[in-house]
Amino acid sequence: MADKIHDFDEDVLAGNELENFLIHDINLKRGLEFYKYHPNNGDYDLFSNVIDKGIECKNDLQGAKHPNICIEFGQSNVNDYIIKPSGLLVTKAEYWIHDNQTNLYLAHTDRIKKIFDWYNELEKNRLISITDPLLKENELVRKMNEWDNKKMGIHILYKFRKKQKYGAKLMNLFIIPEIVFRKICLEVATRNDMTYNKII
Repeated sequence: MADKIHDFDEDVLAGNELENFLIHDINLKRGLEFYKYHPNNGDYDLFSNVIDKGIECKNDLQGAKHPNICIEFGQSNVNDYIIKPSGLLVTKAEYWIHDNQTNLYLAHTDRIKKIFDWYNELEKNRLISITDPLLKENELVRKMNEWDNKKMGIHILYKFRKKQKYGAKLMNLFIIPEIVFRKICLEVATRNDMTYNKII
C-alpha cells in the first residue's frame, strides 16, 4: 500500500461526488437540509441549520481493495512537503461518514478522535517501556508482542505520497481495520440501505 501513488485530484472529485450524494440522500430520507460548506470554511464538509451540526465526508476510492479504513490527519501543500494538521485533527463536524466503495460508515467524530488519542498514548507508553536499559531480550520480545496485540492492527502511515496534476501531496493516515472501525459506528450500510437515523 505504501509503495503505490494515487491521484489526489481524483480523490477530490470523489469527495465532491460523495458530498453531493449525501446532500440528496440525507435530505430525502431525513429532511435535515444539509448543504455544502459552512460559512467558517473547512470546519465541515456538510452542515445542517436544522440540527446545527456538521458532517465530515471521506470517499476512499481504494477502500474495496484493502481491509482498512484510512483516516487523514495531516497533509502537505503542493511540493513543500511540510505536513500540517488536516482531516480528523481540524474538523469541527460532529459526524463522520466514510465510503469504502462497499458500505457507508457513520460515526461520531469524537469516537474516532478518542481512538486516535488512545493509540498515540499507547505508542508513547510502548516506547517508554521498551527503552528500559535493564530489559532482557526475551522480556522485550514479550512486551512488543503485548503492545502489538493491544493495538488490534491499528497503525499510522506517515508521509503517504499522492500524485497531483502538478506535483504531489504527502499525507499522514490513521489506519483502522474495518472490523474494528465498524464496532464504533452508529450505522454501517450500503448507500441504498443507509437510514441516517442516528444523526440527531
